[in-house]
Amino acid sequence: MINRKRQQMSDHPVDKKALRSFGFLMGGVFSFIGAILLYKGKMTAVMVFGGLAAVFILPALICPSLLAGVHAKWMRFAEVIGAFNAKVILSLMYMMVFTLSRAMLFVLRKDLLQRKFDPSLDSYWSDREPMGNDPKRYEKQF
Repeated sequence: MINRKRQQMSDHPVDKKALRSFGFLMGGVFSFIGAILLYKGKMTAVMVFGGLAAVFILPALICPSLLAGVHAKWMRFAEVIGAFNAKVILSLMYMMVFTLSRAMLFVLRKDLLQRKFDPSLDSYWSDREPMGNDPKRYEKQF
């Protein structure tokens, strides 16, 4: 049996509806950028983005299967960007949450883990109330 790598999204066959949607989406984005540039008076850029919009919208209307190659490349690019963004965003969130909570605890002088050394104590043992031996407490532990 051949050991295959994890199959990526771009490897899956795409139907005409998805390709048509992709063509309209890309054409709409290029049309929107062209409209903004038209408002700013950049006629050369308007022609470029208008042409790109037509390159996506016309095949989406007539023969969506012409967009299959572009769609596959775009999906591979999106996977790379998505993997990078996930790492960056998750790292930033991790740093923000833990760094800010640590700074707040430091300012408030809280020691949630009770790590301070107290030489006057004989032991750091924490007494707890006994739970009892009722067998029902073992049924739903979580």
